[in-house]
Amino acid sequence: MQDRIGRRQLAALVEAGINLASELELDVLLQRIADLSREVIGARYGAVGVVDQEGKLLRFVHSGVGQEVVDQIGRLPEGTGLLGVLIEEGRPLRLHEIKDHPKSSGWPEHHPDMHSFLGVPITGRRRILGRLYLTEKHHDRDFSKDDERLAMMFAAQAGVAIENANLYEEARRRSVELARRMNELSSVERVGSLLITEGSAEEALGSIAHEARRLTDADATNISLLNAGTGELVVRFASEAHSAGQDIVGIRLGAGTSKAHSAL
Repeated sequence: MQDRIGRRQLAALVEAGINLASELELDVLLQRIADLSREVIGARYGAVGVVDQEGKLLRFVHSGVGQEVVDQIGRLPEGTGLLGVLIEEGRPLRLHEIKDHPKSSGWPEHHPDMHSFLGVPITGRRRILGRLYLTEKHHDRDFSKDDERLAMMFAAQAGVAIENANLYEEARRRSVELARRMNELSSVERVGSLLITEGSAEEALGSIAHEARRLTDADATNISLLNAGTGELVVRFASEAHSAGQDIVGIRLGAGTSKAHSAL
């Protein structure tokens, strides 16, 4: 019977690893890690904490606790106390009774009562990425050494998946940044071509106003020119997301009546 249970768990672990490898959205991935680990090892509650290079908790995802209870608890854990032991020591931790551990600080109001505990670090190639927590082994039993081995194997798979998701997010950020820079260069090229051709100054300045609004994602942009004789700023060109921008062309701002004067 025990061998059959072991085979089922290993099969579930392999399937979980395949599922994790196919997920690249980090927040979705963390939830799947928490859910699948609880299912594979047989725990009532599970959680995943992701930390930065200094060990500070960045994300905390839970499984098995209803949203209504989560809302009642309020603030999520900060990774101190018992939850921080796995980072400090970098090794698995199994407990028969959570409250008996010297680092245990008890539960906040509305928190489910928990007794048995299994925690393992999630490691990457160069550092600890986070922690996997499981509590309340099914059938009121303690977590076994076999559970610990399964959790360690699962955490290893989770570490690879988290690093892949981090790489994907970094690649996506760089792609967005590259697209933004290419957009900037394209705008500069369009304005520059107007300046070196026989186009009018009005046409060039109008294009500058439009490109500036588009690049900054602003609602409106206008170009005002200084009347040296009167000291007034005269709105010469305007670009708005809606056509109403042309209504302000020709408005005169007296000397010292706008913040734009202080920039001159």
